[in-house]
Amino acid sequence: MKSLYLKKKNQKSLDKFVEAVDADLIGVKLVDLDMLLKESDVIDIHANLTDETRSLIGEREIGLMKKSAIIVNDARGEIINMPALAKALEEGRIYGAGIDVWPKEPPDPNESWVQSIIRSKLTSLSSHTGTVNEAMVFRHRAALENIERFCKGQRPQWVVN
Repeated sequence: MKSLYLKKKNQKSLDKFVEAVDADLIGVKLVDLDMLLKESDVIDIHANLTDETRSLIGEREIGLMKKSAIIVNDARGEIINMPALAKALEEGRIYGAGIDVWPKEPPDPNESWVQSIIRSKLTSLSSHTGTVNEAMVFRHRAALENIERFCKGQRPQWVVN
């Protein structure tokens, strides 16, 4: 299995931490967006929302994808044109989609494309947690430290009443 990595036009890569000289070392091939879409079986998006990435994946880009391709958006909802994605899924032009971000959250259940994506058996939907996991680790650690402090006869931190 080969890994493709999107490079920015006239720049080394979209990810400032992956230099072209390091691509071989980590086993990726730097390609442009069209090649990435044409060749990939799974496309997982992890990008900031910028003017350049807004609607990065639209009708044209989805049309380049394999019929067997799966696209996953873990980044920002506005990176994929969601009505175009819903239409492609309905028409069987791609195999599936994983969505945990929406252009507007929560999505409007009255919009036909939202209904289509929710009904589709070709989608996996989840709520975007972002940094929630890290925050939960901090909160649990703080709670356990407070229990420890209490058991040692010390005053717990962040006492409410």
